[in-house]
Amino acid sequence: MEDIGATQASFSLEETLVTFEHNGRPFSQDDIWGITDIGEGTKAGDEDNIGRFGVGFKAVFAYSETPYIWSPSYSFMISDLVLPTEIPPRKELGQTTRFEFPFNNPKKVANDAYCEIEAALNELAEMTLLFLSHLQSIQWRIGQERSGEVLRIQHSGNHVEIRKSSEGTMTASSHFLRFSEPVEGLERQCVSIAFPLEYLPTIMAFNPREKFATQFKIIPAKPGRVAVFFPAEKESSGLRFHLHAPFVPDGHGGVEQVHVHRRAAANGGAGRGYINSHFLDCRNTPISSRTYTRHKYQPAYRQAEQFSLNCPLHFELLPA
Repeated sequence: MEDIGATQASFSLEETLVTFEHNGRPFSQDDIWGITDIGEGTKAGDEDNIGRFGVGFKAVFAYSETPYIWSPSYSFMISDLVLPTEIPPRKELGQTTRFEFPFNNPKKVANDAYCEIEAALNELAEMTLLFLSHLQSIQWRIGQERSGEVLRIQHSGNHVEIRKSSEGTMTASSHFLRFSEPVEGLERQCVSIAFPLEYLPTIMAFNPREKFATQFKIIPAKPGRVAVFFPAEKESSGLRFHLHAPFVPDGHGGVEQVHVHRRAAANGGAGRGYINSHFLDCRNTPISSRTYTRHKYQPAYRQAEQFSLNCPLHFELLPA
């Protein structure tokens, strides 16, 4: 979604299929070849795209043998993994791109596919949108009875709120202080860290007209999660903040990228009143919680932790 500039996306789950829509740019001919040519996606050699990390379209074939795609520019179905066939367009979709995935893989019972996707939609986490730049909303509907949304609100350059709602009623709201900086040589990639925020005791709701530092305190993330745009569900950094970087298994650029971000975070917070005394609690990570000791991303984690420990102490300490 980030690569195509989509700001909104939605899922609709039914007993026999799941539908996905987005408002990003239409399909190009290269996109068609990219999702139908095994191992030769259009992003494979482009280090500026999310797709280079291996999160590919091919995963849908575990559920559907014949995906249908309607885009303002091209309409087609895919069979035998790689064969695109033109289908009639659907003018009523306007500029929306729609994917339909019938549950027709003989190796996956339709009811199992339904239950797996239902669980995934219900468990969409706040971090799903936390580190994205374009995508602001993911909506979903399960049958005709249940619906929900994860919404990202950018209150300021660094203050991000993630809201989760069910049936039109907000069920959760989480605030974060996020710092990012482009990676040298990969200008569309960023290294980012995000500190969870908590309301001060006298505050019940965020008021954009009041000072940020009089409403929130920074608290440690428990646990600190890892993202490569989207959450890496099985990864935990052992740090007390959430971490995003364009990680790759061989560690390419990991240390330098986090080092670049450390400077951005330190400079970005200076003089803005973001840092209060509770920030100090996030700077010290107990040895027992450093789960990354033997992890393949160890250098990047250590550099990110070093940012936390070395963050300037000349910020004005605000009362808790």
